[in-house]
Amino acid sequence: MSAERRVRTLLRAWPRPDRAERGDEIVGTSLDLLPAGTSHLPVLLAVNLVIGGLQARWRMRPPVWRWVHYRMGGRLPARWHRWMLNDLTSPGWRRRMVASRVVAACVGVVVGVATVQWVQHPVGGTSDVAFAVPVVAGAVLGSLSRSRKDRDRQLVRNGYGWPTADDPPWPPPPAPTTSDGRGRGAEGVGPA
Repeated sequence: MSAERRVRTLLRAWPRPDRAERGDEIVGTSLDLLPAGTSHLPVLLAVNLVIGGLQARWRMRPPVWRWVHYRMGGRLPARWHRWMLNDLTSPGWRRRMVASRVVAACVGVVVGVATVQWVQHPVGGTSDVAFAVPVVAGAVLGSLSRSRKDRDRQLVRNGYGWPTADDPPWPPPPAPTTSDGRGRGAEGVGPA
């Protein structure tokens, strides 16, 4: 594997926005640091690339209490808008949103069951599990059905506009048909 290819592979440790903005610069600088005639990447340089990427990811993220507030629908200060845009628009946004809601539902169930246990002092039983399963299942189904609307609202809440025509709904709406089952004509008015 060439040194440039190895550097580009290690660059995956960096956040996606940093790779898009400065990826070529990081690769060029790393290749300039190689001794003349060397085709492999020194271990120390590889370790520094990965550590630098992890540090960039850490600096990019909001603190835990701000992240929890954001996940519950709150606004983030402008300092973390870059992270928020990456979180809401990069691949996997729906998975992250659903996972955070499931975790919140599980924490709610644990706190609720612990409170009931503390108040009533029962020996235990299957009623706790029978209570927890529908709550967590409801959180998953509710998150899956509302995730796109919640994402759009979060973008608007933080100062970004509603999605444009470049971001169509999914799945796309069905094509309009006429009463005889054929599609509309080129004019798009009435039956053909």
